[in-house]
Amino acid sequence: MHGLDQDQAGRTGLSYAGLTTREENAMKANVGQPDKIVRIILGIALIAWALTTGPVWAWIGLVPLATGLFGFCPLYALLGMNTCRTPRA
Repeated sequence: MHGLDQDQAGRTGLSYAGLTTREENAMKANVGQPDKIVRIILGIALIAWALTTGPVWAWIGLVPLATGLFGFCPLYALLGMNTCRTPRA
């Protein structure tokens, strides 16, 4: 990379060998409070169903549960969506 090490590339905002810096890859919250509540309830319901008489695919409830707990949805990030409230100035 033209003589820049990874630390220098990160400080200049350049990518190093096609990779982005750690700050650019950080998970930023993109799931708002109402969205979190719905995801957690849906996730718990699907997992409970899977644990009792539900089909194997009900384990997909782990996905909304995890995204609700972490406040980050990778699909929202790919689509550029954000349901978090924006701070008022």
